[in-house]
Amino acid sequence: CIMRRRNWGFGKPKAGWTQGTFWVAVARLGGFIGRKSDGMPGWQTIWRGWQRLMWMSEGLENFKQLQKNVGNDKAFKRRAIFDCSFGTERLHKN
Repeated sequence: CIMRRRNWGFGKPKAGWTQGTFWVAVARLGGFIGRKSDGMPGWQTIWRGWQRLMWMSEGLENFKQLQKNVGNDKAFKRRAIFDCSFGTERLHKN
């Protein structure tokens, strides 16, 4: 498989994080491909990546808060899980 043979550059950089590697990683979230001949990402791609990163971190914080609130509520016996594939709400017992 070609994906196994090629190093896609995800995860921590081998040389560690620098400003350059950080902004390239952010730009990848915004659609920057990062081929050898591409050069450095532009400000629009970095901005799109930054917005996506902020959106993901806000979602993670909301998820943590929801887990904290649901976990502390002893009277809450069921949790609703939104099924994205069908767009329906199903109730599951804990």
